Amino acid sequence: MAVDLKEFTLNLAFRLSRPFFYAVIIFLLSVFGIGHTESPISIVNPDIYVVRPGDRFHVDFWDGSTRAIDVTVTPEGLLLLPSIGSLNIGNLTLSKAKQELNRLIGRFYSKSDFTVSLVGARPAKILIIGGVVNPGLYDGSAFDRVSEMITKAGGFVDGASRRNIKIYGFGHQHNVDLLRFERTGSLKSNPSVYSGDKISVPLVKDSSGFVHVSGEVITPGSFEYIDGDNLGSVLDLAMGLTGLESDSVYIYRKSAASQPIAISVSNTTYPIKPGDKVIVGRSADRLSADYFSIVGEIKRPGRYPCGENMNLKLAIREAEGLTIRADIFSLALFRKLEYLRTSQNETRLSEYAPNNIPLDGSNEPVSLKIDRSFPEKLDKIKIQPGDSIIIPVKTGLVGVYGMVNRPGMIGLEQYAMATELITKAGGFSSGADKRTITVIRKSSGLKINSTPSIDVFDGDIIFVDELENRKSLLEKIRDISLVLGGVSLIYLAVDNMAD
Repeated sequence: MAVDLKEFTLNLAFRLSRPFFYAVIIFLLSVFGIGHTESPISIVNPDIYVVRPGDRFHVDFWDGSTRAIDVTVTPEGLLLLPSIGSLNIGNLTLSKAKQELNRLIGRFYSKSDFTVSLVGARPAKILIIGGVVNPGLYDGSAFDRVSEMITKAGGFVDGASRRNIKIYGFGHQHNVDLLRFERTGSLKSNPSVYSGDKISVPLVKDSSGFVHVSGEVITPGSFEYIDGDNLGSVLDLAMGLTGLESDSVYIYRKSAASQPIAISVSNTTYPIKPGDKVIVGRSADRLSADYFSIVGEIKRPGRYPCGENMNLKLAIREAEGLTIRADIFSLALFRKLEYLRTSQNETRLSEYAPNNIPLDGSNEPVSLKIDRSFPEKLDKIKIQPGDSIIIPVKTGLVGVYGMVNRPGMIGLEQYAMATELITKAGGFSSGADKRTITVIRKSSGLKINSTPSIDVFDGDIIFVDELENRKSLLEKIRDISLVLGGVSLIYLAVDNMAD
């Protein structure tokens, strides 16, 4: 099945730029064959979670006269509370089970004197069928989401649906839209799994019903249609508007006798139908020969006039500042080579951009060292006409893979030395190359070969290779670095640059 490189790389790169990192790990696992990875714990929905044998509860008594109680649900569904009694809570929802426990313990203690908590969810078997590499039963828990279970099943096969996945379980059924999750961070689109759930991944048999979105959107493309799609939802899949959009959107529909339907760009609830072509026009009064663009986690993304003294501090202020989810330390800047060729502009960025690596023949990503300048010295970083600034979302995670004892995702507040993160991943495994590691930057896709003393930032990926197999892994990293962000963000940057 032929794959459009632009759409494929855009899709994966923006998974890195959103709060939830799991979809990228799906791809990494399928390429490198890495096993189970630890993931951030999800919140259990007490109205859906069904208590079964193996679940563990903790009862805290606050007056200090009674020891805390830790108990496990027996194979018969009983919870045995010493000196209090027993209670059959098997097959009750967590909400109902806690009500019954509160009622029982409340016979002996005031409700203000104790709390009941679920502290350990039992392992469960989840059935995954359809368009995954290895369908079957997999171990899961209430702390896993659908995307993580699909990872365990080897990821998607070619032609698998990302937007019409179904999950069935005890008393609940959900539609799963992993593309929406990847692009917007909507947890409702990537629900948690529960004991006995079945995940069904259909194959897309007919692409004629895809919705096409183009024009003044950040990521034009064709998207699988799902029931209930409206203008707002498909613009979200295209990563939103560029800031140069006109007031009207034109929708070409098969049933409209080739006449476009003109609606306001603010009419986000307008229903979309399968096969629609949505075109967001450019406003003539917003065109400018001298502008820069700033997109991502900024309050007013778009394009702005670029004065002679424009700098990064002023650029962020022009766009009304960062959002609360912004990761300023992983900011990436794309600049046309014609500007980089002048010695003056090379000097202006030399202190802050040590990792310039051209990825194609027309423009170049700049991975800035914002930790050296934030927040006091942002005005020292000069912005040029045609620059495209990408501010990604903060994930709170980095990936550590390869020859470490516990490969997976590690929590990170802002930035840290790679050696610290390798230690948290269990340290180097036997046969690891301890002298040279490879780091892939989240937003720019830059591949950096360095010693483990390099600083690593939010969303970065660390690879530790086997000592005698360095060459083969680097070849893989060379290929995957383009997928993870470089090429795809160049497409975005080109779309946002001056003509």
